[in-house]
Amino acid sequence: MSTSKAATIQKRTGTIVLLTSMAVSIGWVIGKTVNVYQYAWAGAIFELLWVPMLAGLIGLPIFSMYKLLKEKFSFRSNYLYAVIIIVLTVTIVSFIK
Repeated sequence: MSTSKAATIQKRTGTIVLLTSMAVSIGWVIGKTVNVYQYAWAGAIFELLWVPMLAGLIGLPIFSMYKLLKEKFSFRSNYLYAVIIIVLTVTIVSFIK
């Protein structure tokens, strides 16, 4: 595989991890602030998605830190921002009633 193709795949993976961490963060904040059980369909969707969101909340920072250390800690890396988003989410959600 050529280096430009590997770099493209690396960048795409970083973007996917960043977008996934944003989706997990939004899901957790909505789950803590909105009464998702007010409507049956919203409660059903929340119940189906909470296990994958929990796995993302735990797995994404671990995977991101591994990739960030492998890249020798670049400030331009999407993995760094994914970790920051997850840490902020855990902090915010822990202080929400």
